[in-house]
Amino acid sequence: MSRSPRLPAAWARGLAAALTGLTLLLVGWCVAAAFVVDGAPSGADVIRGVAGGVGFGVLGGLVAGRRPQLPLGWLMLAAGLSSAFSSACDALAWWAVGRDLGALAEAAYWMAGWSWAPGYLLPVTLVLLLFPTGRPPSPRWRPVVALSWVVVLVATAGWALTPYEEQDFAPPPAFADAEPVLAVPGAGVLLTVALPLFLVCAVAGVASVVVRWRRSEPRSHDRDQLSWLVLAAAVLAGLLGIALVTPGTGPGLIAVAMLAVPLALAVAILRRGLWQLDLVLDRSLVYGGLTLAVVVVYAALVWLAGSLTDGVGPDLRIAAVVVAAVATAPLRDRLQLAVNRLLYGDRDDPEAAMARLADRLDAATHPADVLPAVAQGIVRTLRVPWAEVETARGARGGAGTPTGLAVDVPLHYQGREVGTMRVAPRAGESGLGARELAVLERLARQAALAAHAAALSEDLVRSRERLVLSREEERRRLRRDLHDDLGPTLAATAMKLESTRDLVARDPEAAAAALDVAAERLRASVAGVRRIVDDLRPPSLDGLGLAGALREQLDQFGDSVELCLDVRVPDELLRTLPAAVDVAAYRIASEAVTNAVRHAQPTRVDVVLEVVDHELALTVTDNGTGMPEHVRAGVGLESVHHRAAEVGGTCAIHTRPGAGTVLSARLPLETP
Repeated sequence: MSRSPRLPAAWARGLAAALTGLTLLLVGWCVAAAFVVDGAPSGADVIRGVAGGVGFGVLGGLVAGRRPQLPLGWLMLAAGLSSAFSSACDALAWWAVGRDLGALAEAAYWMAGWSWAPGYLLPVTLVLLLFPTGRPPSPRWRPVVALSWVVVLVATAGWALTPYEEQDFAPPPAFADAEPVLAVPGAGVLLTVALPLFLVCAVAGVASVVVRWRRSEPRSHDRDQLSWLVLAAAVLAGLLGIALVTPGTGPGLIAVAMLAVPLALAVAILRRGLWQLDLVLDRSLVYGGLTLAVVVVYAALVWLAGSLTDGVGPDLRIAAVVVAAVATAPLRDRLQLAVNRLLYGDRDDPEAAMARLADRLDAATHPADVLPAVAQGIVRTLRVPWAEVETARGARGGAGTPTGLAVDVPLHYQGREVGTMRVAPRAGESGLGARELAVLERLARQAALAAHAAALSEDLVRSRERLVLSREEERRRLRRDLHDDLGPTLAATAMKLESTRDLVARDPEAAAAALDVAAERLRASVAGVRRIVDDLRPPSLDGLGLAGALREQLDQFGDSVELCLDVRVPDELLRTLPAAVDVAAYRIASEAVTNAVRHAQPTRVDVVLEVVDHELALTVTDNGTGMPEHVRAGVGLESVHHRAAEVGGTCAIHTRPGAGTVLSARLPLETP
């Protein structure tokens, strides 16, 4: 039971490998024949076969071997084999003509005359219709798929059965007397019917890709994959259409057209993880490139030996193979490096990765662009689908599309963790390899600097916001005090003085009494002005310092409560405290003691000032009744929290009903 599902897959992989190997052998024969066969087919015909055979054959073999249930792989493999087989038969026909093997020449020429049709028709019809899932876009497209199959079969049969004199292209002089192996008079009607139907199917194939592209989510992997194929389909259909109406340029245009779709699919595989074939394609590209290099060098050596001697015997051919293999051996490392860079970015070149990331950071013109620039640099550098950089304070910047799986790399700056870098592995991989992690460790140093800079920028923005808010709050308080308190008092005093002027001559005693009232109001206004000034900054802080001002403030509560002030901060540090911290500590302590005495009914209140972890720590403890569990914060409690936050500090209140309250504030010794 466990083996039954494995056997078909094993057979499929073996068949795909065999057909791919056959395709490459036929391509090798085409290349070699172009150099050694007299009267060989034109270079454009050879390039057409090589381009179709390598482009569709190798890529189709990879897909068919890795995903045998997907019909696209087999269709591409069939297209590649068709192109390679047609060009190989053409070369065989010319080789047989040179050796007076008439029957073989006629048979090979006949097979070359119709076997190219699947390689020409399949890519622009069925491959486009079924990409990338192996199914049409919707059931309504199934008739188009069926019609495409009919067109491929009818066109192939038409070219195979139509006599040469009924075809559009006359045979070359060397095959002027050749006869098709199978010929049916009147079979040319099949070509007449197939051509317009092929154009309809080709347009439908391009339209199906466009439909899939429009239905995909914007900026998704599916749309990125389809975008390349839309462009390739347009190029393929356009070039093949031109080739149909311009017979003289047909082979060259077909050769270029055959590369459009394979190149688009290769980009989709390499950059977007299509079908998860990038790991297989790595080795295939390397060894495929080496094979092609060996074939080219071998063909060149055989051609050179043939031009210098009367003939090329088996010994010279074996020697040419050995020399070609030895000459191309050093090419492997260069090919591997180039393919790795294409697939995996700069993982094998950390210095280049660092340089690319540095360039992206230099290009970031706004602090908010720094984290996205780092993430985008990682995505581009390592060819991963997604990366994100998050600071310790929650700021984030990402690039790419999340895949649900990520590797976290902590970012450290001067021994302190400042953020996290998250990277998603490539499609088909469950994690990152040792080389990727090593590169990420080096990239994390620059990313940590960027995260630290982003945090500093965020702190600066918040500090500016706090400064603006504090300034506007102070302005609003001053306006309220001047407009609602001092202004009406002065206006009323002015009116009293004006009315007193009329009483001076008529009733001096009433005038004197009115002047006394006005004087009292003016004294109250002066006291109001002093209060407003004192609210800006208590004058006792300037005269007595923080410790002395607190003692003076605590003395106002009399003998009803035992108040104890414990200052554990050196006098030199107290004198150099920032003005904002000075005022915040004074106001918080005053408000805390006032709230405790008024509401908690304590018998003792302790105020402690000390330095803890480079911060000014203020603790106010009472032994009163404490606060209820669900008490709503009033103006006083909100005020102490607000004053601590204004200077970048924190404030916490701990209480137990009946067991007293502890207020703890931490204020920075250097304000932001």
